[in-house]
Amino acid sequence: MKKDILYIEDNDNLRKLMIDNLNDYKINCIGASNGVDGIKKYIEQYDSIGIVLTDINMVGWTGYDIKEHIRLFEFDKKIQTPIIATTGMTDFDLYYYLEQGFDDYLPKPSTIDTILETIYRHLK
Repeated sequence: MKKDILYIEDNDNLRKLMIDNLNDYKINCIGASNGVDGIKKYIEQYDSIGIVLTDINMVGWTGYDIKEHIRLFEFDKKIQTPIIATTGMTDFDLYYYLEQGFDDYLPKPSTIDTILETIYRHLK
């Protein structure tokens, strides 16, 4: 079973906090500081990554770009890793992100209980 989490977040403090919190719950979380690094890590480790959490607003590649690159990479492999949008933007809601092709949405900030509930719902 794929159970590692890839967390793509350009804010160093938020990325470290998420990784530390998930590790406390025995969930291996791989961090990436930008979209290019995130895609590289995904391609190198896709066979162990069960979920991708990605910030939406980042310099360079956005969460939308990351989602599209992952979906293109997965197409020939006939796999689909859940991709969860994480953002502090309050202008949109879950349905907006689902319409954009994400599998779920986590607002920032979220409690660890909400984060874990979302992760466990998507890990299979």
